[in-house]
Amino acid sequence: MKRLTVFIICVLLLASGCAKKEEKASLFAVDPLNGGAETDEAALPGPKGAAGLETAPAAEPAATADPGAAPSPAVTVTGTAAYVFDGAEGPTLYGAAAYENTGNCPVIITNAALSFNVGGTAYQYSFVPIMNDKTVVLPGETSFVAFWHKDASLTPGTAAAMAASLDCAKAEGRDVTVYAKDIFLADNYPGFTTMTGTLSSDGECDLNLVYIGFYDSSDNLIGVWHFTKNAPMDGSDSKSFSIHMKELPIDGLAEKTSGVRVIGVGF
Repeated sequence: MKRLTVFIICVLLLASGCAKKEEKASLFAVDPLNGGAETDEAALPGPKGAAGLETAPAAEPAATADPGAAPSPAVTVTGTAAYVFDGAEGPTLYGAAAYENTGNCPVIITNAALSFNVGGTAYQYSFVPIMNDKTVVLPGETSFVAFWHKDASLTPGTAAAMAASLDCAKAEGRDVTVYAKDIFLADNYPGFTTMTGTLSSDGECDLNLVYIGFYDSSDNLIGVWHFTKNAPMDGSDSKSFSIHMKELPIDGLAEKTSGVRVIGVGF
């Protein structure tokens, strides 16, 4: 049964982030665990320009000013990042956005519309974030979306910028919150950064989804990574993780990152 559950969640990660371009395009939503198998941290090569980070809270949930008020779901985009990478499957357009729940009720993102400017050329895509029905964001919290699109016509390294428009809907409260701490980034492999840390939860869950946003010293968003770990938790234990972020090849990510923000859900 566990193998079937893990298979289903992998299929969801691969399928649920499919995007739509105004004209037909070949799109994919990266599963960050694809090609990023867990490793023994002690076996990793010595880090070069590594950065050990304590996790900053994504934001403390805000209490609704008037509990009797009608639900008013709303989100505000607080940061974006965009790149053209030389990905594992060729040139890849990447975009990420941070957003805050500025409404008075829990929300989920129902659609993300991204507008890119890549070397002076405009591209527009829309997609439904992976497991969007599970990723419940409480008032005052910050969360993230991330998007990968393979496009052989693009040239890695081309300057890119992005604007994001996010649609949201009211959701019920989150069942289980997953926390990440002791985050450590190391630029110890050519072309990608390794991330290690530990996960814990405030309740029982068999599966999880974790978003991590990387910020520079000026609190600008550098990039976003999301992942799952097949780690049942009961609220009293913690699980370590180690990930090779091969599909986020930001040069010197560990050196550039001065803080991270995390939001995780369990189900």
